[in-house]
Amino acid sequence: MGLDFTMRAVYTGIWIAAVSLFMELLGFNTQKWITAGGFGTVLLTLAGREIFTNFLSSVMINATRPFVVSEWINAKIDGVEVSGIVEHVGLWSPTIIRGDDREAIYIPNHKFTMSILRNNTRRNHWRIKTYLAISHMDAGKIGIIVADMRKVLAKNHHIEQQKLHRRVFFEKIDPKTQALMIYISCFVKTSHFEEYLNVQEAVMLDLLTIVGHHRARLATQIRTVQKSYGNADIDNIPFGEDTYSPRARGRPLLIDTSARISDDKKPPRPAVAREDQKAKVASVSAVEAKSDAPDGSSLNNSEKQEEKKLVPDDYFQDR
Repeated sequence: MGLDFTMRAVYTGIWIAAVSLFMELLGFNTQKWITAGGFGTVLLTLAGREIFTNFLSSVMINATRPFVVSEWINAKIDGVEVSGIVEHVGLWSPTIIRGDDREAIYIPNHKFTMSILRNNTRRNHWRIKTYLAISHMDAGKIGIIVADMRKVLAKNHHIEQQKLHRRVFFEKIDPKTQALMIYISCFVKTSHFEEYLNVQEAVMLDLLTIVGHHRARLATQIRTVQKSYGNADIDNIPFGEDTYSPRARGRPLLIDTSARISDDKKPPRPAVAREDQKAKVASVSAVEAKSDAPDGSSLNNSEKQEEKKLVPDDYFQDR
């Protein structure tokens, strides 16, 4: 495309020179026309500078071809990140890019000549760069884990093994979480973004399998909570905190060693009371025997009630 445009420009210039020479041979003064044309060109340039600049930029884009239709590009234009698929490269009109959210973005062509542009479609490799944080409690296993991770990446045929680097290193210890940070960096041999994501997913799952195989744990954030008590709350400190609190040292431990008697249990009765109760029970049994006898019917109700009063209430409760 660039060579064709150059040939057409040269061909057009030759024709213009030939026409000018032919007009000179016929007796026409072409210098005036050229001067008038140059002056008119200056006026048109000042009047339509943006249009003319856009046209020249379009010519440059078509000649150098940094991107074509259906390619995925990233550009930073006037401080705004633009990413999408190229739908149309205009000559006089702006270039149309279909964004990630399927919105149409119209960009003047001269903006591309003054900005940095990335063509993701023309990548030959995609990079995997990440960190794995291992718990500080598994520091003794970090060497074996790193060695096994290197073996896994070396055996993966989707990872570039010769032209580009392949790195797995225990890099540092995070000062905040005390995590053991493993640095992983390699390149996937593909130009398609979806294939790169599939390979990256498989690699990450293999690395996590290695961590689980060695019974190691991923690091989590460590948080320390400190609770302070005032003098008014010193009596309400729990036992665990009261034991190790410096303010509680030297305080006497009060223990109640006196024996406690349950309210449910009753004190034992003396022997004299038991004998009196037995005598009363014997009299009650004699009264009942008289009531059962035939002549017991002569006793009236008032006499029976007086005899029953002799029986204590505890007797019926015990029975």
